[in-house]
Amino acid sequence: LEVKPDHFFALGNLGIIFSQLKKFKEAIEFFNKTLKINPKYAEGHNNLGNVYYELSEFDKSLDCYKKAIKLSPNFSDAFNNLGNVYQKKEDFDKAIENYELAISHDSGSSKDKPYYNLGNIYRELGNFNKSIDLYKKAIDINPNSIDAHINLSISLNKNGNLDEAINWCKKAIEKDPTNVTALNNFGKYHHEIGNEDLSIVYYKKALEIKPTNLRSRWLLMNTFPIIYKNFEQIDHFKKHFEKNL
Repeated sequence: LEVKPDHFFALGNLGIIFSQLKKFKEAIEFFNKTLKINPKYAEGHNNLGNVYYELSEFDKSLDCYKKAIKLSPNFSDAFNNLGNVYQKKEDFDKAIENYELAISHDSGSSKDKPYYNLGNIYRELGNFNKSIDLYKKAIDINPNSIDAHINLSISLNKNGNLDEAINWCKKAIEKDPTNVTALNNFGKYHHEIGNEDLSIVYYKKALEIKPTNLRSRWLLMNTFPIIYKNFEQIDHFKKHFEKNL
């Protein structure tokens, strides 16, 4: 930048750095500088949209992603991001349409994301069979996607495949032994099959990693309330949990 202060690509990289540091005001400033120099830079519009998405300014992020797609009609990541915005707006039809477009172009930096996001929508809509297939496709592309493993196990459990749900949740824990969500779910699944001792072990592991995790405390109370001194303490945690939902 000292040699060429108007180098749009370098300015865009600074915007990305500030965005990663959660310094969104500065990120917006640098992305706008980038786009002032090169308004046809599709990646710049997409990156600016990501900042507005993080700030929950969804209408602004929507405009940015649409501009990126207009400039680059095969921009898979922008279609995926557009799907994320529509999902936040609970416009599931448009979200599905854009995730499918992201998949069809297959040129994004994170090719598993559209499958994962589409799986989330179908899980939310109660179509567990479809969500299971999509999560498995996401894992085929990115075997290290912990979230896909966890959500796959949830869909399997909702679909009545508890044994398989336990297996996939176990794989998530093997990949990330500190993942509180996976530990809680693993404990919950074992509670459902009547293995209370093992469920308590995993709830306690989750609490050791994150003592403030209210879901772990609530699951533990429901599984084995005798570990709490009295019903007043249970009621205290129950109210605290509900307040923070």
